[in-house]
Amino acid sequence: MRRAILIVFLLLLPIILIALILSVQSSDRQTWEVELDKYKVYKEAIVSGTLKTRLVDRGTMPWHFSSIMSKAAFGENPHFGTDYGYDGKRNEDGLKSLPFPPEAVWCALLVANPQSTDSYYGDPHYVVVFVAEHHDLYNAAFVVHEVASDHIPLVESLSLVGCKTVMEEIQLSEAGRWT
Repeated sequence: MRRAILIVFLLLLPIILIALILSVQSSDRQTWEVELDKYKVYKEAIVSGTLKTRLVDRGTMPWHFSSIMSKAAFGENPHFGTDYGYDGKRNEDGLKSLPFPPEAVWCALLVANPQSTDSYYGDPHYVVVFVAEHHDLYNAAFVVHEVASDHIPLVESLSLVGCKTVMEEIQLSEAGRWT
């Protein structure tokens, strides 16, 4: 009887470990996607237009992402301050500064479509944002960063953090405006 229990346990152990690994990997992906969706809903609510995700690329060199690449940081977390929460208010009073470099960076290519000709978005165009996973010793948070292209050109920022697919899409495309 003991031998049968041991055999069943040894057979189930790899299945349990694989299920655990898959659940951790899928939750990581969902977390940054949820943060990007919150950002899109927030932006759509304050301007007359829609934002659709066209392409997302995980950066292969997130250690090159620095604070000068971020024009504004969006997020709501109890540990790190950001420029804006999703209620439109500053989210930094009494909170820690975002630790740089982040552990991971995703580059998202969004398509902005106006609902009227006098909207904030103007003509349809593309927008690039970074979703970064910031960590300190005890806390972690996903934050959406709008690109600050006045210090470093957009294509150079994408190249530095290793978002090759989004960078190539921008270089190949001649239609639309980039922000």
